Amino acid sequence: MSDKPDRHPRAEAVLKRLPAERQAQIVEYANQPGVTLVQTAAWLRADGLVTNKDSLSRFLSWYSARQSFRQASSSVDGILETLKEQNPEWTEEQLTSAGNCLFSQLAIQRQDNLEWVRLQREKSRAEAIGLEREKIEIQKCEAFLIWFKDKKARDIAESNISTPDKIKALRQTYFADVEELEKSGEVELPK
Repeated sequence: MSDKPDRHPRAEAVLKRLPAERQAQIVEYANQPGVTLVQTAAWLRADGLVTNKDSLSRFLSWYSARQSFRQASSSVDGILETLKEQNPEWTEEQLTSAGNCLFSQLAIQRQDNLEWVRLQREKSRAEAIGLEREKIEIQKCEAFLIWFKDKKARDIAESNISTPDKIKALRQTYFADVEELEKSGEVELPK
């Protein structure tokens, strides 16, 4: 017997995994004038889908938010295409920034706090990645400038030997003392 408890998917999760066409039918039925959640749940049960009014309510809210998101995304994409045509000099970064602003405005107008928070987190994450990339690029450039000043490194780099041989020669030149320390037993490098 398994140690894992039986896990039944939540009722709205079952509804969320249905094909889009079936989801649209459920929403259409539920949104008919005079049709209640209890009636919709009974209608689904007759079709073999067991759910309750609370789960159905969460599903309908999720579906509505998803549709709103798709419409907003489509609107923003259309506006961005227009901006791109009217401002061909704009960089991809400028267009992305404009799209984020538009999308945030739509989320605020719809009073969709969760979507706005998600967008802000995504924006912060993208900025952090950009800063980290910039830091790495600066470090690489600084390392290059240091090595470029070194005549031994320049001579090896400008030689006619293959790239793997250049790397080997650079390692032997600049990391020989580390290898000697390791061989002497004074230092043990992680493997």
